[in-house]
Formats: sequence, structure tokens, C-alpha cells
Amino acid sequence: MALLPLSCSPAAVGAQSLTFEISGEGKLPQVRVLRPVLKDRRGNPLLLFRKLLLGAWEKLPLVLQNSGAVPAQVLMDLLDEEGVFFLKASPTTKCLYQAVGMKDSAGEEKKLHTASLLLRRGEVAEFEVVFKPTLAQRLEGKVHLSVLDNPSEATIRLVGEGYEDDFTLDNIQGLVADREEQNLTESSLEEEDIIEAASGDHIQFGFCPIGAPCTVTFTITNRSRVQALRFEWLPEAPFHFSPQVGHLHAGCAKDITVTLQSEVEVTFKRHPVKCQVSRISFQLPPEEVPDWDDRLRAIKWVDTTRAPGARWPVKKKVRSTAAKAT
Repeated sequence: MALLPLSCSPAAVGAQSLTFEISGEGKLPQVRVLRPVLKDRRGNPLLLFRKLLLGAWEKLPLVLQNSGAVPAQVLMDLLDEEGVFFLKASPTTKCLYQAVGMKDSAGEEKKLHTASLLLRRGEVAEFEVVFKPTLAQRLEGKVHLSVLDNPSEATIRLVGEGYEDDFTLDNIQGLVADREEQNLTESSLEEEDIIEAASGDHIQFGFCPIGAPCTVTFTITNRSRVQALRFEWLPEAPFHFSPQVGHLHAGCAKDITVTLQSEVEVTFKRHPVKCQVSRISFQLPPEEVPDWDDRLRAIKWVDTTRAPGARWPVKKKVRSTAAKAT
């Protein structure tokens, strides 16, 4: 304890004074979006979903972090007119509350926000945003973020697309790069504000040694219940498809292997390869028609010239594509 000697005389007391300063620094609660890292041209975080068949679904991560020095209460609102986007907290994220569905249960108090949570300093919260299209069109939604006692707000855009078709490409897994870099470039962000959903039929082979084959397998599916289809991959060197031509019965699927093999240095970026698809009909009932494609081979042994002195002609094995079913 420090002692300050003071004179007790009235004149001395009037001449003495004690001065000190009180200072402090105010801090606003702050939250930043760690994922998605992709942003639109206005700087809004963007979750870009693939084009999905109606009824299919995809989930992408949404990650938040308290980047300030004080606890932050986050309010989240999912804005989705079509009801095709859903927000769900991960098991490691504890919310103060979270709306379960689009409608409130009987007797349940209506929630003002989709979710609310409290983040301590440096704490991270993880969510899953699910896209499940019910309409064959481009679809868009938003997740609106606000922090209690902080006037600034943030909006996360959600973009997807639903489609329906009898012939689909599925299970494309070949060295797929980060969709946020693969499907959207800075130039496209500057040119357009209407962002298209990510394509689901993009194969990346990566780096392939010259002269060595690189292969990727995916699936083609006939989603019609009654109509058989014929498919044919048009020749496009140095890509080779197997099978290249074949039939696809109603409700059936077939694995396709595509091989890239080049003898020279070459670069392909978003290189299109066309597949011709047409409807076909059989003379027999479908259950009596065997599957067919150009991988099926028929083997025949045919006579060749007879060697001098030989009692029997030499046989030669001939491979040919099996006949198509009709």
C-alpha cells in the first residue's frame, strides 16, 4: 500500500489534488465462416451443390468459428422457398436450440430462428447443409447469420439444381478435385451473378505418364421402367470407352471404363465427349432378351490352308463381336 503524506492545514488541503486515469477497450463478438471458402462476386460465402436427380441428396459442410475475444451468440436462419435445403448441426456442435422441421409440432412454441448457439473464444461449430431437390430446375437458398450485440451480418448462398432423365451417369469418382476450385473460376464470378450448379459428370484423371494407360470406371443407368436404350460413345482419341456400344435394359445399369492413353504430351480441360443414346425395342419379351455390348465375343474355329502331307486342315481361332439381341 502506498501512503501519500498530506498537510492537515485548510490551506494545504485546498492546494492538493489526486489525478488518475481509467481506460478500457470495447470488443464486439465476432464470428467468421471457415467453410465454404468459395465466395461469389459480392463476397458472400457460397455452397455449390451438384446437379442431382430428383430424390437424390447431397450434403456439404458449413463451419463457423468465434474469431473475437468475447463469447458470441449466433443466430442462424435458413431461407428456402422451395423447401429443398436442410440445416443440421454435427454431433460435436451443441446448439441452444435448433428447429427440427419446417413445421412446428402441435403445442410446440414456434422458433424465431432455425438455430441458435453460443461460441466461446476460438470455438468452432460444424453444420451439414443438405440439398434434396424435388423440382427439375435451378434452386437457390440462403443461410443468414447474425451475432447478438454485433450489427454486422453475413449471408451464405446455397445453389443447386434438380433434373430428371432416363439415362444418367453415376458413381463418377475419378480423382475429383475440390469442387470449389474445379467448377467455378474467378472470371465466371465476375461475369455473372447467376451461378449454375456444379456438374456431376466431370472426370479428372490427374497427371498420367506418357504412353501409360489411366483408367476411371463409372456407371450408366437406365431409369426408365419400360424403355430399353442403346448407347454409343463416339470415338474421341486418346480416350477409349469400354464398352463403347451396347444395350441397356429398362431399370438396369452398366459399368463403363474410360481409358486415357497418349503418346505425346497433351492437356485436357473440360474436354467434352459425346454419347449417343436412342430408344430401341425388341421382338421378344424383354426378360427373354440377353444383355449385349461390344465386349461380348463369339469364338469360331475356321479351316485354313492344309499343310502338305497333313490329314486335316489347320484350324484358326477367330474372335468377333457377338450378335446383337433383337
